[in-house]
Amino acid sequence: MIEETLLVLKPDAVLRRFAGVEALKILLPRGFSVLAFREMLVSKKLAQKHYAVHEGKSFYSWLIKFITSGPVVAMRVEGEDVIQEIRKILGSTFAHKAEPTSLRGKYGIYGGINVAHASDSQQTASEEIGLWEREVKLTRSPAEWVTKQIDSYMKVYDSKKSSDHTRELRAVCIGIAEDRINEKTGKSEISKLLSEEVLKGDRKYLKGFSDAVLETCLMDRTKKE
Repeated sequence: MIEETLLVLKPDAVLRRFAGVEALKILLPRGFSVLAFREMLVSKKLAQKHYAVHEGKSFYSWLIKFITSGPVVAMRVEGEDVIQEIRKILGSTFAHKAEPTSLRGKYGIYGGINVAHASDSQQTASEEIGLWEREVKLTRSPAEWVTKQIDSYMKVYDSKKSSDHTRELRAVCIGIAEDRINEKTGKSEISKLLSEEVLKGDRKYLKGFSDAVLETCLMDRTKKE
């Protein structure tokens, strides 16, 4: 069945440009059609509406904080069984538990810092696409124009290699969650590792992004107490 889905590379994949490029290299050659492609900042208003289903849950405010901590790449993608196919490629939701060969297993840092959001059903896809179309004009665009956007994005960022500290970052987060690494040390190590991954032009987002990473590790520690 031909379906359409919303696919959003989250701030961890966009600020760690190598991760976003690798995600696109894996996701896009699958015969899917990209109908819209846009790098953007998510407003608090859009974030609240996007995650409205989780309002009232303990992690709701963190979801808002994380998705607004830096730029995302929002896409509308169409293809045969595209909803489940993309979710299979991404892997399990929590990055530190995801299959090692999945995108989240390879490049997700920890928990919900997991590379990308993808709609989980046709109904959700319809609702999310409608929301992003209304709020930020994520409309269908001519194929040639979308292809140019993607090619330009890949050309710019595939040539800018940076360190990949995914494994080190995940280890620090697990250490924090298990209370083996204290908050001060963990914060310092996360900031140091991310500063080596984030390109100079994106450094203005580094503190907010680092804080979001630290917070989700600490939330898991609290759950275990």
